[in-house]
Amino acid sequence: SAVRASHLETPSFKMAAVHWSRGDAEVPSLQKVMGSAYRADLDPGEEQDPRAEIRWVGGETAALQRVQQYLWDEDSLGLDYVGATMTMDPAKSCMRDRAMSKFSPWLAHGCLSPRKLYEEVKRYERERRKNKSTYWITHELLWRDFVRFGSIYAGTSIFLIGGPQNVRPKWSWSSDRERLNRWIEGETGFPFIDCFMRELKATGYCNHMGRETAGWFLIADLGLDWRMAAEWFESVLIDYEPTANWYNWTYRCLPAASKVPIDRLSSVEILKWGTQHDPDATYIKRWIPSLSSLPGTVAREPWRLGLNDSDGGVASDGLRALPKSGQFSVSQGPLEALISMGFDQKDAAMALYQTWEDADAAAALLLSRNGASEAKMDSDDDDLARAVALSLGENPEASGPVSPPQQGFRYGVDYPKPMIQPVSLMNTEQAEDEARQHQSRRDQQIAASKRQKGSGGQSFQKPN
Repeated sequence: SAVRASHLETPSFKMAAVHWSRGDAEVPSLQKVMGSAYRADLDPGEEQDPRAEIRWVGGETAALQRVQQYLWDEDSLGLDYVGATMTMDPAKSCMRDRAMSKFSPWLAHGCLSPRKLYEEVKRYERERRKNKSTYWITHELLWRDFVRFGSIYAGTSIFLIGGPQNVRPKWSWSSDRERLNRWIEGETGFPFIDCFMRELKATGYCNHMGRETAGWFLIADLGLDWRMAAEWFESVLIDYEPTANWYNWTYRCLPAASKVPIDRLSSVEILKWGTQHDPDATYIKRWIPSLSSLPGTVAREPWRLGLNDSDGGVASDGLRALPKSGQFSVSQGPLEALISMGFDQKDAAMALYQTWEDADAAAALLLSRNGASEAKMDSDDDDLARAVALSLGENPEASGPVSPPQQGFRYGVDYPKPMIQPVSLMNTEQAEDEARQHQSRRDQQIAASKRQKGSGGQSFQKPN
């Protein structure tokens, strides 16, 4: 059925106009509103957080300016838009700038009419392009209606711990405040969760995927009473709206209670989607700068550092620990590149292994070890060196590794260890490469379309 155009609708008033006295002439300051809860060090004032894509300004004027900018000026709807719930397409990452419309705060506060937005989308389809992106934003508007009608049907059950379906897990809900605070502060030790929670606290916003996976983790892995988390969202979300928050918690997150918290990560979506949507950990490093020096794979899964270390897998210098057996393998291409630069084969192989086969990082590590190469090794290091040499098919009497650099990322100090036992997925590097290739092709298509538009030619129709 067709949606009635809002500009054709004549309002029908059922009673005489209601009048009320004017309130205070000036909007109260944030400090006055928050009282003792106000913290000056966390108040960004009028400045936009440099990590945030946008700073929202209230009102209809600002809302319509954003619609004009996103749809018509930047052409982002048909080219860049991914949408809140598009999580499965490897070519589309909702962790990139312009992947989200960021209309939600204006919609939530009534500054932007959903009908007006729908009409603009349809006009965009007629005048610019019609593709999966334009379909998907309409889908998101329909989802917005769905949670409202669903909440009307469910009533106040969306505020009960069992939700509309009266979910009763086989375990008892926890109200552990320390665990909740680590989740709120983005200190869980799982970067995919923590980057969203830190963004949420700093800006009042994170995308739907971040909210959903954070909810799954809180319920299925931490076993915490989800209502405490929903209340936190209510207090901080700039686009808070009761049904969008509470109904989504019960509809999308509460089913995770079917899993039994076993003190080991079960919400593997935070690994799979992290690899797919942020293959180089660019977004994670934006919000967790202490991880910025690490390769992408390790930044997403820092527990990989020193998995063979005696204290549970932590290498204080930020490097992957060499296996005590000395048995490991590295890719031939990066190894040959380092050898061609004059580095010893054994040293190059070990450096590549320790830096997750990042050739540039391995070269920097090898150079940093110059000057220490004459140091003698203790007996344990001698055994390791012999094993490494054997794994390379060489004489085990060759000299072994030297002391690692003392500066760099300190796991457990610069970033916390995981709250629960982490896991890693197999073939992560392959999945990263596939995501990069898909997203690179899409980037090229978008760039070609923008060049066509800039040259005055026929707009390139980006494939779905």
